[in-house]
Amino acid sequence: MARSSSKSRKLFWRIVLGTVGVAVVVCGLYVVYLDRLVTHQFEGRRWTLPAQVYAAPLELYAGLPLPEAEIEHELQRLQYRRADRLEHPAPIA
Repeated sequence: MARSSSKSRKLFWRIVLGTVGVAVVVCGLYVVYLDRLVTHQFEGRRWTLPAQVYAAPLELYAGLPLPEAEIEHELQRLQYRRADRLEHPAPIA
């Protein structure tokens, strides 16, 4: 009886390992298929959209040697206006 139990255990593990092996191969093929699909979709459109700049950060910190002219240029670029007297606070964007 020990031999039939041993044979059935070996058969069980062969089936399990075979099933796992088939699943790994199928998953691998599916990943390759998805990779090719995504690559095909985006390969031709690499440069179709124009680049857009959404921000131009200005790093400010205490002790930064920043000339007054550069600060004024940055404020003009951001469309700030010179005012002698405040009429109302600026809107918060």
